[in-house]
Formats: sequence, structure tokens, C-alpha cells
Amino acid sequence: EPSNPLDWPARALLRARLAAGDGGRRLVSHDRELLEGMQRIVELSTLGLRSYGGGYSFYAQSREEAREAAERRLDQRRLERKRQTLAMREQQPRQERRQASG
Repeated sequence: EPSNPLDWPARALLRARLAAGDGGRRLVSHDRELLEGMQRIVELSTLGLRSYGGGYSFYAQSREEAREAAERRLDQRRLERKRQTLAMREQQPRQERRQASG
């Protein structure tokens, strides 16, 4: 955490130097205020690497939107599976009657 041991003036200087840089930098931090000033956040998770343009607020919003979309897809798949299960249950007695009648 690059900003942990710093007082407010030093933190402001760090943010200014990061913002003034013309090249890429790697910064590992949990400091949301520091991350807010970044132009891109790259997250490493069990899903792999994901890149988000913008600071922490954009990153957090994008992650939440992705989570909600994944939740909707999961709900849709569960509903479709339930429909298929019900359809199979409805068809089973008909199929058994057809087989019994020859």
C-alpha cells in the first residue's frame, strides 16, 4: 500500500505525481481515494484479468452491473430449467399411456 505511511500532504503529492505521469504505471492498492484518480483499473480474480477504464467509482459501478447481469442470466436459466422439468413431467404420463396402449 503506497499511501499507508503517508500524511495528507504526502498523499496529495503522490496523487499529483501519478496524475502527471505520461507513461503507464502499476499500482497495487486498496486505497479507494487513490484508485479514484487512476485512468484504468485491472482486477485479478478467480475469473482472470479484467480491465476497467476509469477510476474506482467506474470500476465499482461496472462490477456491480456485471454482477447484476450475471444474476439475471442465472435466474433466467433456472426458470428455463424449471419450465423444461415441468414439461417433461407433463409429457411423461402421456408417453406412458401411448406405450401401454401399444
